[in-house]
Amino acid sequence: MRRCVAFALAAAVLGAAAVPAVADPAHHGREDRAARFQQWLGLSEEQAREIRAIRDRYRDRLRQAATALMAARRELSRLALEGADQAALQAKQQEVAELTRQMMDLRVQSLREIGPLLTAEQREKLAQHPAGPRGRRHGHRPP
Repeated sequence: MRRCVAFALAAAVLGAAAVPAVADPAHHGREDRAARFQQWLGLSEEQAREIRAIRDRYRDRLRQAATALMAARRELSRLALEGADQAALQAKQQEVAELTRQMMDLRVQSLREIGPLLTAEQREKLAQHPAGPRGRRHGHRPP
């Protein structure tokens, strides 16, 4: 259960609800999400700034891990569809599992830094609706 909550919090804080690093037109959508997240969770400017700094420290590593994971998953699918032998499939599955673990580790590390910045009420609200104001994937919004 704790792992599920940690993963959900990580996804919310580092992904959909991240605070933007810069204010340029290319980040407009990210700014909108960040503003909605800040308002929804009731973050102070200082909290938002500190969360942004944490997110910035993890951004490149998470992006690289996500890119590698997507490539490994595509390769696993290709191998399975082309009838690769069991050893090749297992090796690729292990790679996917390791990359998934690496991403989870990064997310949990960042959450351990972010958690103390939030009030108990903010942590509870985020735990109840981990994707923040934009809701779960596929357009579902929290009440």
